[in-house]
Order: sequence, then structure tokens, then C-alpha cells
Amino acid sequence: MSQTPPWQVDDWTLSAGLEKIEQQWDALSEVLGHSGLFELRDPEVSGWSCGEHAGHMAMVTLGIAKGIHGNLAEPDRDAAGEWGEPTKRVLEMGGFPRGVAKSPPRLDTAGRPRSDFAPILDDAVDAWAAVRARAAELPGCPARFPHFAFGYLTSTEWVRFCAIHSAHHLAVVRDIRDGAG
Repeated sequence: MSQTPPWQVDDWTLSAGLEKIEQQWDALSEVLGHSGLFELRDPEVSGWSCGEHAGHMAMVTLGIAKGIHGNLAEPDRDAAGEWGEPTKRVLEMGGFPRGVAKSPPRLDTAGRPRSDFAPILDDAVDAWAAVRARAAELPGCPARFPHFAFGYLTSTEWVRFCAIHSAHHLAVVRDIRDGAG
């Protein structure tokens, strides 16, 4: 397992990306399992509560895992799809700035109850275990599926993005906890 905290992205390898994704499960379970943490807010850090960030992460990681499974099932799917403008910079940098992007409405968790997210997290953990089991197939699969802002990413690029996305939101959760505590 990665030695760095879950809100930090390690140097990129497929294995490191998968480890960072797996490293988030305990943090998400903690936030989603504790009503006080779920509701904890610091408006100076974020408009979302810790739980809204955790719920969003569960939804996003599940969606990415499903997309990767789709790529493996249809290896020629959108193989000619192209990146969007900011993709290379984000994947190479290993992060993105806070407050710049807005989640699409279907992934906006504001105001949703804690009970919505436990089953999603369970499904995400299972889906990523299945991705991990097929990790050796990812680099050779040319299929892509789209991100709303970054364009079409391959499965290995999605692993990298997911690790970056998770670390980004876990850093916000950490900062809310530090500021509100």
C-alpha cells in the first residue's frame, strides 16, 4: 500500500494509481459512517460538507470503474476519441486547482442524505477490486470513454485521473476537518 497519505498523488505508475484508489476506501468509510463527519462543513474551504465530498468520490469512482469494465468488454470502443484541452496538464501535474471545475449535475451530492452513499461505496470497492484483477489488460486496451471536460481517456488514463480526483477531494475533506475542528 502507498506510504503517502490518501490526499497525495504518488509518482505515476498503473500500480501506484490503483493503490491510491484503494487507499481512499477507509477514509470514505469513516466519513460516510459517522454523521458528525458527514455533516462537517467549513465554508471557507468548500461549499460541500465532508460527506458530500465523500459521496461524490464514491459516485465518481464507481462510474470510472464501470467505464473501464466497458472498455475491456469493447476494446475498440471510441479508440479514436481525443483528449480535451486540459487533460495532459492535469495528468502530468497530478492535480488540479480547487474551485475551478464544477461537478456535472448528475454527480452533485449537495443535500443528499448519508444513507444514499453506503451502497454506492460498497459497489465502488467491488468494481475496483475487479479492475485490479484485470490490471494487466489495461495498458493494451485502446478503448476510451469520455470525461465531460477532459475528452476521451483510456483505461490507464482513467486510473490516473481517478487517483488525482480522489486525492483532490480527500485534501478538501482534510482541510474542512482541520478548519472546523
